Amino acid sequence: MMRETGSMKYKFLACAEILIVYIVMRLLVQAIRSTGLLDAEVRLLGWSYIGGLFQMGVPLVVIWLSRRPWADYGVTLAGWQNNLDIGIKAYLVSIIPLVIGIGGTMLLKLDYRTLPGGVLVALTEIAGIAVMLWVLRRQSEEKALASVRSNVITLVVLLLLPILVGLAMRRLTLIVISTVVWQFVFSGFGEEIFLRGYVQGRLNQAFGRPWAVFGVQCGPGLVIASLLFGLLHAFNTYNPAAGVRYDKRFEEVKTADLLVLDDLGTESATPWAREKLYQIFNYRYNARLATVITTALRVDDIDPKLRARMLDVTRCTFFTLEVPTYVGKRYRRRSR
Repeated sequence: MMRETGSMKYKFLACAEILIVYIVMRLLVQAIRSTGLLDAEVRLLGWSYIGGLFQMGVPLVVIWLSRRPWADYGVTLAGWQNNLDIGIKAYLVSIIPLVIGIGGTMLLKLDYRTLPGGVLVALTEIAGIAVMLWVLRRQSEEKALASVRSNVITLVVLLLLPILVGLAMRRLTLIVISTVVWQFVFSGFGEEIFLRGYVQGRLNQAFGRPWAVFGVQCGPGLVIASLLFGLLHAFNTYNPAAGVRYDKRFEEVKTADLLVLDDLGTESATPWAREKLYQIFNYRYNARLATVITTALRVDDIDPKLRARMLDVTRCTFFTLEVPTYVGKRYRRRSR
């Protein structure tokens, strides 16, 4: 029986299938999480390989069971030389928002998580996209084939760089090696297979690719997959260096039996950072959790909201100490 490709019913079924696949993935992850296995993985390796396998495996199984063409979902080696060339160029172009965007916020003392800093980073991201579109218009398979060797070498060097730096600094750990593997296999291929492969491919089958942007055919699938990509990352924040979600780490800090906050007043002064610090203070104050705070500030210079908690003599005790602080080869005195 022929599918009614493009009909409202077919479009609805495609969207429903994607939703069901996503729910199944989340249920499987939650089932494994309840056993404590995922947390054990993160402690040992910094990342969850089981979660990554589900993200890759479930969509691949669905494509296989449905007997749809793998190529429709981008799962093919055809033209890999050209795709690798585009990927290397895209990586180099991504330096634009990293250096100009993030670097610019640091230079201007802005926080990229606030509106002004976010706008600056967004503008550099848009500039990067414009540059990449310009590169794509000039892309040729002949040049890509001629650059295969150099592109493969570049890829290997980029993957080995964190490991080599760790060796040079004598700080190479299992988590560093695990991060390289996880980012390349599960973050790289895993997210591509699910979002830009399965989700976008399935939506392309249902809605088609009626638009042409700079010579590239696309459709609603590209827009929806990109929105899902952004939303999933916005609601699942993590520290790429530590492999731990931000909200989980924040909760651990907030609820720790004993917390030591050293050098209060030297932290980031952005509104976002001040608000998060106040949330930690306020929670621990109300829960009567043990907290040790050191600072070189005078009491009057401490943020009023924090000072109000710290000056409550029924819960806090102040000690003024004269201690040496080692700076370079000289000592200076400061009050803590």
